[in-house]
Amino acid sequence: MHADLRPGTPIHDRVNLVYLALLYAMLGLGGSVFSILVIGALSFCMIKLLAGRLSPSSDPMARSMALAGGLYFLTGAAMALFQPDGGNLSLLWERAPFLGFLPLFSQLVLSGRDTLREGLETGALIGAIGLGIWVAVELVLFPDAVSGVRAHGPSGNPGPLATTAALLFAASLFAVIHNTGRRRLLAMIATVCAALTVGLSGMRTLLPALVLIPLLCLVAFPQMRKAAARPLNLALLAASLALFVAIAGSLIADRIGVSVDYLAGSGLQPSGTDSLGQRIAMWSCAWDAFQTAPLFGLGRSDALDFMTGCTLDLTGHGLSYSHFHNAIFTSLAFGGLVELAATLLLLLVPAFWAWRHRADPEARYGCALIAAILIVFGLNGVANIMLDHDIHDALFIHATTLALAMMAKKTAPAPTTATSDGA
Repeated sequence: MHADLRPGTPIHDRVNLVYLALLYAMLGLGGSVFSILVIGALSFCMIKLLAGRLSPSSDPMARSMALAGGLYFLTGAAMALFQPDGGNLSLLWERAPFLGFLPLFSQLVLSGRDTLREGLETGALIGAIGLGIWVAVELVLFPDAVSGVRAHGPSGNPGPLATTAALLFAASLFAVIHNTGRRRLLAMIATVCAALTVGLSGMRTLLPALVLIPLLCLVAFPQMRKAAARPLNLALLAASLALFVAIAGSLIADRIGVSVDYLAGSGLQPSGTDSLGQRIAMWSCAWDAFQTAPLFGLGRSDALDFMTGCTLDLTGHGLSYSHFHNAIFTSLAFGGLVELAATLLLLLVPAFWAWRHRADPEARYGCALIAAILIVFGLNGVANIMLDHDIHDALFIHATTLALAMMAKKTAPAPTTATSDGA
């Protein structure tokens, strides 16, 4: 776990680095193992904080993020309280990790920025390459295990697969920019593997991340703008794009073509027979659910029942999903305006601090990581699930806290002769 780090105890800093590397390697290799490791880290930090062995950070970034996470937990608790049934009761433990922002930040900020960056990037390179190998084996040896040719990955679901791959793509690309020699070459390979995984997942909502994140790097990192125009780098980029098109181009073209056919066939009308029409039907029903209970919503369980009945009346097909395939509509149907405010606050708080620290050269990496997180989760929220999935939740909590810790002005406490305990 994250150790209680102090100046003069480099072995504990090494433990912190190794844990971060393991964690983000498992993001690519282990599916829900990543979630388990994040829950373990949050529990460890919370126990140390409650036991007085970890001082709560007074940094306003940590406090405001803890407030946002607490509000999000409370909106779920309110659903469990006011609409008590099995479907809502589970929100109490599903959203409990959002109470861990402050303890995790207080532990991470004890390490320097370079340690946090090295741990993230090392894990991301292992995870991205491992994910590329996993998907290659899956598609070549087990074609019947996926629908069509879409990759599912360790999580068994193209959505979480694409989400994790997109974050690994960002971290690997950051590593290309900030490293040299063999490590840069490894980072290039990892970046290509992560990009191919996003493409082979067939998740159309996350394809723009493969363009937006490199554009983000051009804006955030001046050294990338200088290096991008060099002939060798242009040749490497062209070769990577050619490889991407050769491997994933056909699937992407088919997926986009299907969407165009749906749009041409039924326009923007609700339908129970294609993914676009189903989403429009669910969005319409989510709006009806919100109008039924605008302030506190119907609760997750009743809202999902409402979805099935409403879409049956609307299209003749009763749809049954765990969400309404749009973060705003899902929030409005589940918990009304209160839930929507809590959900948006989780995004707006880190966005505010990234904007606030945008001119600080030392905080630039953390700001760019926040922007990448918002790109990935924002795209997910347009027509898919954003939060309320164990891998998504764990990734958002840990990556956001890590980025904020990188942005913090003070990365180590004052020197002390007290002993330290590791974990």
